[in-house]
Amino acid sequence: MRPSNLAVVTGASKGIGAAVARTLSEHGFAVLLIARDAQALSQVAGYIQAEGGTAFAVAADLTRPEQADDVLRAVRQTGLELKIVVHNAGMARVAPVAQMALKDWEDLIRLNLTAPFVLTQKLLPLLRYGSQIIFINSIGGRQAFPEWSAYCASKFGLRAFADSL
Repeated sequence: MRPSNLAVVTGASKGIGAAVARTLSEHGFAVLLIARDAQALSQVAGYIQAEGGTAFAVAADLTRPEQADDVLRAVRQTGLELKIVVHNAGMARVAPVAQMALKDWEDLIRLNLTAPFVLTQKLLPLLRYGSQIIFINSIGGRQAFPEWSAYCASKFGLRAFADSL
């Protein structure tokens, strides 16, 4: 039987994101897998399909806001009701503030904070009552650590953004 509900999972090509996607599939959701690595996404989708689930893979670089439109199109093309969005994609760069390159700061903020904002903004009109937006965060969103300034700033910001919804 084909699922009627869809879950979008970012950072779904490995680790926590892949595990979340598999678990959602086991609970009857079709999953739309999002990550940069098309080959790894294909492997995760293949695993889910081999287990009897429904998986769609979209290779997208969420640091590029226009690629959120590709995700929106893919969600619509499934014809399923979007019930869950899991923001899992993220990265960490560790360096003292005096040595951190501005590009590293901007890349980290773009993926960890701006990308969830942009994707949420695009998908929000498709979410109905009872839907959920889940933000995977870390202790870095509650407590700052030396040399983790960019990461902690992005995770504190993500926590505040999630709380504001």
